[in-house]
Amino acid sequence: MFDPPPVRRRPIALIVGGLATALVVVGLGVLFVTGHSATAGFNNASASMEPTWKVGDHLVVNTDAYRSQAPKTGDVIVFHPPAGADQNTCGDADKQQAEACAKPTAAVGSATFVKRIVAGPGDELSIKGGHVYVDGKRQPDPAIVPCGSDGVGCDFPSPITIPPGHWFTMGDNRGESDDSRFWGPVPTAFILGRVDSCAPLQLFCHAKG
Repeated sequence: MFDPPPVRRRPIALIVGGLATALVVVGLGVLFVTGHSATAGFNNASASMEPTWKVGDHLVVNTDAYRSQAPKTGDVIVFHPPAGADQNTCGDADKQQAEACAKPTAAVGSATFVKRIVAGPGDELSIKGGHVYVDGKRQPDPAIVPCGSDGVGCDFPSPITIPPGHWFTMGDNRGESDDSRFWGPVPTAFILGRVDSCAPLQLFCHAKG
């Protein structure tokens, strides 16, 4: 009669080594996924994007979002406005009262804004009651706070054409936003990143609507 073969027990060092290897693999996987999109934090400082975000909300900004693709209408972006934005200076000396500002000043400002892109290069834009019309068609805007009864800055019925490489931005709180209506479209070079919505650990991120 033969004795049963001895049970081989895994050395503790081997088990610990295996766990360490697994953690390294997982860590590399996280780096692989997130390494393609650098992110930065940004605290919303104004009521211009209510109700989408409140003052003080922390936003995740994808600073690599436009490395290989262009911005698009609907994206919420963080950017430096054109110089003179704090005084609503438009770069178009021929701007008419019934038109939104079609051209920014040439220099970049030092402030940092967060707004939504509502029109892009080549789009013909007009604004009526705070609602955006592109090429004569009203654009969907279910999340906005409409303009108040005073109507200041809410009606620019004469269309303008967005120049190449520029993006027309507006706040979702239409009556409380200082935006492209007054100081012009934002050049692509002034954009710092796109506001994203991320899963835990930022494993998966996409543009936040």
